[in-house]
Amino acid sequence: MTAAVFRRLAPWLQYVLPALVLIAALLFKNFTLIADELQLKVFDTFQRVQPRIYERQPVKLIDIDDESLRRVGQWPWPRTLLAEMVVSMANLGAAAIVFDVVFAEPDRTSPANILPFWPDTPETEALKAKAETLPDHDAIFADIVGQAQNVGTGFVLTGGTLERMPERKSSFAQAGDPARPFLIGYVGAVNNLPAIEKASAGNGSFNVDPETDGIIRRVPLFVTLRGIEIDTAVDAEIYPTLAIEALRVAQGAKTFIIKASGASGETAFGEHTGINNIKVGRYQIPTDNAGRLWLHDTGIVRERYIPAWRAVAGELKPEEVEGNILVVGTSAAGLQDIRTTPLSKVVPGAEVHIQILEQILSGHYLERPDWAQGLEYVYLVALGIALIVLIPMVGAVWTGLIGLGATVGVNGASWLLYANERWLLDPIMPTVATGLIFTMSSVMN
Repeated sequence: MTAAVFRRLAPWLQYVLPALVLIAALLFKNFTLIADELQLKVFDTFQRVQPRIYERQPVKLIDIDDESLRRVGQWPWPRTLLAEMVVSMANLGAAAIVFDVVFAEPDRTSPANILPFWPDTPETEALKAKAETLPDHDAIFADIVGQAQNVGTGFVLTGGTLERMPERKSSFAQAGDPARPFLIGYVGAVNNLPAIEKASAGNGSFNVDPETDGIIRRVPLFVTLRGIEIDTAVDAEIYPTLAIEALRVAQGAKTFIIKASGASGETAFGEHTGINNIKVGRYQIPTDNAGRLWLHDTGIVRERYIPAWRAVAGELKPEEVEGNILVVGTSAAGLQDIRTTPLSKVVPGAEVHIQILEQILSGHYLERPDWAQGLEYVYLVALGIALIVLIPMVGAVWTGLIGLGATVGVNGASWLLYANERWLLDPIMPTVATGLIFTMSSVMN
């Protein structure tokens, strides 16, 4: 009885079961994080095979490295010393000086802060009595930052508490759908001291948001700080991240233009697909729908780095500084600003900002076009249906050759589009689905 039922159903099962595999593959691709992670691993492999070639751009990392800590002393350094660094770099013609460091607490070396820890002697008592009249290091630093007029500060957005909204230095113009719903949002912030923040020409978020596996692949150019009650309710604000804020300061621009679906010249077929591109000064930057830029990694290139001790010692050369965006950050492992990128497991966080700036300045972008996912679905459905129909008609051998050719074709096309056009199209799901459908159909036949 069972064999007879099977014989009656077999002509249908050889189509139905592979079709169910195809549907499962579509659902797996659309609704699971595993599919996204597999796709990202393929894109990582592309970058490892053909990374971005480093081409010198006017952007450098003033690196608080281990050698600088040995020469100058432990971090944090006195703000008076940082003020001297700013004066030196500004006088040499830096386009912008941006700190990948939060000045959240008063300088411990300021007289009023350090004198209470000195022993009680007649000499120190006299100094303590005059402490309020002695120069405050934070005030000195803030004054120099204000005079330079091209210094940017940074802050960290968190999931914690919000005591004060960071000061926004730029204005925004939006075209098309409102950008805020598409941007990554936070509810807390670690800010700079108000005097330093007020004096700065720019203020950007450090947040770079790694993927679920801890690797940084897409870097947001804007984020939101969603308002919560402090004294009164506060609306969510849009903030630039450090790299694009540095670019704005370097150009002396005032406004960011965020273009989203529904804007003039942007095709969205009535759908609210998100952000398309961002304009600041003379640069127009393509982004994904969340306002993120794909990192096209070069790996660590030491030519980007200038040890911070040289800036402290006044040993910088004009050709190293003039017209450059200088990001002051750290590669010292003990200061814990370490990230992972597709090419490197241990990268200074400031280098991510540097690489994003290089890509913008050179017009070099990795893109996953809006139509990429739709094309992948169409290809997967078309190839799956073709295999389901052909195997009963022409047999497993010929269909296997067709499937193999299609698999080689989609992988080859994906690689060529990456290598030549810098487009990111996923070959993994068509490959996996083709193999499963072929296996199921062959077994049924």
